[in-house]
Amino acid sequence: MARRLPFPVFSEGEVHMAGRVALLAAMGVTIGCGGIVDPADRTNDSAPRAAAAATQSATYAVGGTVSGLVAGMLVLQNNGVDNLTAVANGPFTFATPLADGSSYKVTVRTQPFAQLCAVTSGSGAIAGGDVTNIQVSCSRTTGGGQGHCIYSIASHRLTGKCLDVGLCDQGQSFDCLGAPRSPIVSRTFCGPAVDRTPCMF
Repeated sequence: MARRLPFPVFSEGEVHMAGRVALLAAMGVTIGCGGIVDPADRTNDSAPRAAAAATQSATYAVGGTVSGLVAGMLVLQNNGVDNLTAVANGPFTFATPLADGSSYKVTVRTQPFAQLCAVTSGSGAIAGGDVTNIQVSCSRTTGGGQGHCIYSIASHRLTGKCLDVGLCDQGQSFDCLGAPRSPIVSRTFCGPAVDRTPCMF
């Protein structure tokens, strides 16, 4: 009667195969039911990493709208370095885009002549899209209009109003309460006659 050994006995071929399996496993090769799976056949995990890198490198524009600008040159600045010059009302966009998550802060670097411009919604952080809601509103300051005093042909007196002959705008002015100064321009492009007294309103 054959004697049963207390432990399994492997053939030389089985030992050799076990050694190969251990070596391939150490090299990162997967052993499946159908045999050896080459590393090139594994799921490509580089795609998610490439997508994440693309997202991190994306940049977005910073801009908004200017309103109330009458004339002159308005200079805006983002983060103290990126300057933008506006000479008319409408949308604006800074030249330098920012990466997602970056902070922005828009300020007025140079005010236009005789106007005061203020920025609202001018600071924050990029949140996966362009910034388009920055508002820059400009208004006349004291002394915002200038020109010559309106002269009344009928009464031969100044009317107390100042006419900006470039913008055809007018307003009350203390400069136009005195006596008229010759020569008198009987008709201007804007209509009313003016004298040579300089004025502001």
